[in-house]
Amino acid sequence: MTSSHHFGKYEFITLLSVGGMAEVHLACIAGPGGFRKFVVVKRILPDLQDDPKFAAMFETEARVTASLSHSNIAQVFEFGQIDEQLFLSMEFIHGIDLVKAIKRAQRMGQPVPRGLALRVVRDLGLALHYAHTFVDPSGVPRPVIHRDVTPRNVMLSHSGTVKIIDFGIAKVAGSVTETSVGSVKGSVGYMAPEQITGEELDGRCDVFSVGIILHELLTGLRLFAAADPSAAMRRVVLEQAPSPLSIVPDLPPALAAVTMKALERNRNARFATARDLALAIEEAAGNTLFDEYAIGAWVREHFPEQLERTRSLLESLDKREDSLVRAIAGSLAGDTDHQTGRSRVLVAPPLAGDEATISFDATRGATVLVVDDSPVGLKLVSLRLEAEGFRVVTCRSGEEALETLEQMKPDLIISDVRMGSLDGFELCARVRERQELQALPFIFLSASCSAEERARGLAVGGDDFLRKPFEPADLLARVRAHLHRVAVLRRPGPPGA
Repeated sequence: MTSSHHFGKYEFITLLSVGGMAEVHLACIAGPGGFRKFVVVKRILPDLQDDPKFAAMFETEARVTASLSHSNIAQVFEFGQIDEQLFLSMEFIHGIDLVKAIKRAQRMGQPVPRGLALRVVRDLGLALHYAHTFVDPSGVPRPVIHRDVTPRNVMLSHSGTVKIIDFGIAKVAGSVTETSVGSVKGSVGYMAPEQITGEELDGRCDVFSVGIILHELLTGLRLFAAADPSAAMRRVVLEQAPSPLSIVPDLPPALAAVTMKALERNRNARFATARDLALAIEEAAGNTLFDEYAIGAWVREHFPEQLERTRSLLESLDKREDSLVRAIAGSLAGDTDHQTGRSRVLVAPPLAGDEATISFDATRGATVLVVDDSPVGLKLVSLRLEAEGFRVVTCRSGEEALETLEQMKPDLIISDVRMGSLDGFELCARVRERQELQALPFIFLSASCSAEERARGLAVGGDDFLRKPFEPADLLARVRAHLHRVAVLRRPGPPGA
């Protein structure tokens, strides 16, 4: 279904889905020089936004979750009201949700590759730990519990990035119904026992949900399936999950032990933190953990039609072929219903042929332009990137960066948002005015990563926000992900595609 109309500065291209809390649209936002960017806009349904309590909670939670900055968490760009309608805008992830990956593997008669499953769970653990221990820029702890960690809320991009979506939204929705007798917050079959029984929650409820996902990925079977929701919830509360070894006899016992510890019904016996789960996965995985290139290769191999439609969408957007954009976006609607609602990385077996070329060219040897008026800031970013084989060009001001761009074209730009007469936002706007630079990934560095900054960054055509001080692994993950995304999406498709 296509439905092109404007919602404030957003042009709705197609309706992706309607859920119990929001309607979800693929949208486009115009920027400098005719630059346009895809986003997902979630517009809250009227029966919720008319509740003053919900509106207040929505704003509070959205402000916190919009400040989350992690390479495995989908970005929230903006939230607020347009025409008295509450909304969120978030990044559009070019890829598939984990449900589709599981179903495709089932049709092939096997679970998803074990290395992929373990990497997904490892990344989920790191992302959730970041949220569970989040501290806002003023130093105040603002822990965020997802409370709806399900395969539908986990994305695998064509370029191999794992991202969890809908952070904080389930919590907001739950807060509204908290006083309703018998209400349960979460997705049936993926809730922790304490969620079902209505106890006070902490991050360990998300650990249990990740344990369910891990069990299902390793075995290829639903864990708490039942004829009706009540029966499924009774199973979660009363039954101990079977060991995955009983289903997959050749599974390494260490992986089975990690799975069962995450699935302890007594939360005090689970992993204390999601990071502990992630580290246990790494230790048990040995050298089988996929890297992002292996994940991307698997997604592209098994979902080539989605990739080609995404490429066609980008090409038609570049050519301003609006009718074609809407037609292709409508065909993508069935592929994107997922958007309803750093430690060591072990490398999988090497890729072959064209895929290996993409992974190399997109990372090592790429040129990154780093712009910051702080010598210390420049040095920190440069040292990390150069140690990984990137060529780094540094500039101390936005004006110097523009002069440099007249002489060379980098593969990616990283800019601090706060500089002198020409700040990072103005620099990005000037970059997007040049047609040959419109596809160039642009990452902002910010001490706050506030909702206001994210909205401004989106308006000028930015791609990502990295909060300072940053974790070196997070910096490298973002740079590699954006470079690989451009390489994959801009590469010509197969003949006749």
